[in-house]
Amino acid sequence: MKKLFLGITLFFVGLTTTFSQSSKSFFMELGGSYTTFQDVKYSTVSYSGVGGAFRLGIERNTPKAIWEVGLNGNIGKESPNVHDVGAVTTINPKVYSRYLKKVNDQFSFGAHWDILGLYIRKTDGLDNNGIYYISSSDLFATGIYHKGKWNLGLDLGLLSFQKERMSFAFSAPQKGLEDGAFNYQNEALESPFGFKYFTLKPIGKQLYLRTHIQYQWKERIAVGYRWRARRFTEVKNYPVTVGEHQLVIRYNITHKTKPSTAQN
Repeated sequence: MKKLFLGITLFFVGLTTTFSQSSKSFFMELGGSYTTFQDVKYSTVSYSGVGGAFRLGIERNTPKAIWEVGLNGNIGKESPNVHDVGAVTTINPKVYSRYLKKVNDQFSFGAHWDILGLYIRKTDGLDNNGIYYISSSDLFATGIYHKGKWNLGLDLGLLSFQKERMSFAFSAPQKGLEDGAFNYQNEALESPFGFKYFTLKPIGKQLYLRTHIQYQWKERIAVGYRWRARRFTEVKNYPVTVGEHQLVIRYNITHKTKPSTAQN
């Protein structure tokens, strides 16, 4: 009787216990990008061009959660849509981290934090006003849908702490000009890390959306598509709009798995 009771107990424990794997990866992504830009307070001319995209990161995937930290960005060349002068070089690196809680085998939800990002543009022929940048720290609500070898993700920008350099007449943040603080020796205005002139932009003050689609082709190789759009207004009725498409290949430089047990 004791053996029968023990057998029944082990049977029901087995029904309520699932065995899966935890993994840890150090990965690299390389690919191409197509970017667009328009700053209406400077000009109604829009810019677009192509470039290269990259990402280095560490990801840990367990039966309960996903952690990731890394560096990503792109480097590209853009041209205006109405003439062939004034080419722009763009550089956009970001240091990021994210955490997602797994609700079930298909859905994960959490937060993504671009800890520090720099969006830099250098326009040929503008001399002292040729450098434009946005420096920011951005917080997103994020979700992923898992289905077989497919991952589909969405990031919604909740809050940004940012500084934009260009204004109507000077290469300085609009807030600094409104405060009457502009001069050529004001380091807080010129430096992208001069936090005095950073502003908070919650959802509603700007639109920041990102999506991604990834297909896990092999254990170490995946292919993906990423899209992002950002729109904000520092000066009323004169918005800045930034867009990007990426096609990338991901390679897991190291990939370690180990079995783990999770309770249903």
